[in-house]
Amino acid sequence: MYLAAQRLQGICRKIAAWWTHLALPFINSVLVRPSTFASAAEILRKSASLFEHHFPGPLAITELASHCHVSPKTLTKVFAAIVGEAPMTTMKRWRLKKLAHSIVRKPEQPLLWHGVETGITFTRLDKRLFKEMYCQDFCSFRQTCSPMRHHSPAITPWDEHCDATLEIELIIQASGCHYATCIASGVPFPADTAFAT
Repeated sequence: MYLAAQRLQGICRKIAAWWTHLALPFINSVLVRPSTFASAAEILRKSASLFEHHFPGPLAITELASHCHVSPKTLTKVFAAIVGEAPMTTMKRWRLKKLAHSIVRKPEQPLLWHGVETGITFTRLDKRLFKEMYCQDFCSFRQTCSPMRHHSPAITPWDEHCDATLEIELIIQASGCHYATCIASGVPFPADTAFAT
């Protein structure tokens, strides 16, 4: 019995040595190529530029992920860790900022016109996020910006930027994720992290 246990231990050691010295490097070289690594900052920049390029058209998460050369799951992980929410929610917020800008610039236009211009369909999520961002619903916001309600030209000192690429750069700088290293380096997330497809 003792000899069988020693032999089993020896076999286990050989398997572990084989795994660490031969199999693992081969799997890493074949399945995970260094060129497929993308930093979190790269992923965020690419997604923001695609959003700006496709605006106001529809944008699916699969299209966004393929543009960034990552899987939808990886894209969601990056956005959740760095931005704090899902990528499509972030895109929706950017659209709502553009909607608010559109309303401020042309309050005399109907809300549906602004929706078409910005790609907003006025769903429940749109309404909830807009109220969360601006503390009022679409109609109240539009009435606040309307010059006819105040009998004078609309004076709006508020001029929030709605450029996704600029905003994502600020988020990248604030989070400190602008260095590109590979995930195998063991650096804790989110600082200095990269993601593989």
